[in-house]
Amino acid sequence: MASIETLIAGKKYVLSSDDSEEHLEEVAQMVAKKIAAIQKDRPNLGLEKASIIAAFDFASLLIKGKKQGQEYRSAILNRAHQMLEKFNSELSASS
Repeated sequence: MASIETLIAGKKYVLSSDDSEEHLEEVAQMVAKKIAAIQKDRPNLGLEKASIIAAFDFASLLIKGKKQGQEYRSAILNRAHQMLEKFNSELSASS
């Protein structure tokens, strides 16, 4: 289990995960950048609200990515099915 200490919005956090330290560092950096960008755009916003907005942004990206992945999977399966039908048709024609 990996564990790192990181600074996000001026506060120290210890993160632990079954993922690698490198992955944890990348996640922490992404979260820190997102919160910093939100606070820069809205200077009067507190850390808690900025964190909630960041969570919604990340959740939105995750949902969009999941939908896009499903669309790609469906397109690949459709194309594979078309190719298999064509192959079977050509195989039957040559018999």
